[in-house]
Amino acid sequence: MKTFLLAVISVLSLSAMAEIQVPEDCINKAYPCLIRADQMMEFKQAHLVIGLTPKSIIKITKDNAQLNLELLTGRMSVKEFAAPEYAVSVNSIMLEMPQAMVKREHDELEVLNLSKFTKVRYSINIQNNNVPVRVRSYFLSKSELVDFTRHYFTDLKNFKTFLNSIQPQWVAEFKIQNESQTKALMRSVASEEKAAEDSVRQEHERERQAKKVKDEFFFRTFSR
Repeated sequence: MKTFLLAVISVLSLSAMAEIQVPEDCINKAYPCLIRADQMMEFKQAHLVIGLTPKSIIKITKDNAQLNLELLTGRMSVKEFAAPEYAVSVNSIMLEMPQAMVKREHDELEVLNLSKFTKVRYSINIQNNNVPVRVRSYFLSKSELVDFTRHYFTDLKNFKTFLNSIQPQWVAEFKIQNESQTKALMRSVASEEKAAEDSVRQEHERERQAKKVKDEFFFRTFSR
């Protein structure tokens, strides 16, 4: 009985190890690579380092000069470690590189561009043949950025190192976004002011025309 239990434990251990094995080269296979992560994992494909969080599933295919990554569920990070060999798409969306983080939950997909710190939300449904439809795009505040990216790290030290590395770039992009929003607000205010001035000008013109008609009527009436 003891020998049997040891054999079972040995088989289960080998199975657990096999579940997270990744093909060394998915892109040169004639069939798609389907990869499921039972724990946090990271592997290389072409010029990319791909990271998966636990319970995430992706499918990798190659079409001519394009590498297609389809996130079926969970979270995935993608980062270039060498000169680009292929264009990269995630769920049919051309990915802005060199680094991005993606989340898929049911029929919703979120893509974070870590160059611009902009998160784009997509809707995926059967009616659109599972082609993502852009729903919303916005710049992440510091707290939103921390909340989204923390799921891609298991070690707090590594997470802090990551945050410190992107801090200068986030600050620079924040200033750009702030200036852009300020200019947009000023244009909006100027447009409203012009609309108000035009409205007052039109009202004065209506009053002038009304007075002109009244004066002409008065002149014709009393000049007979």
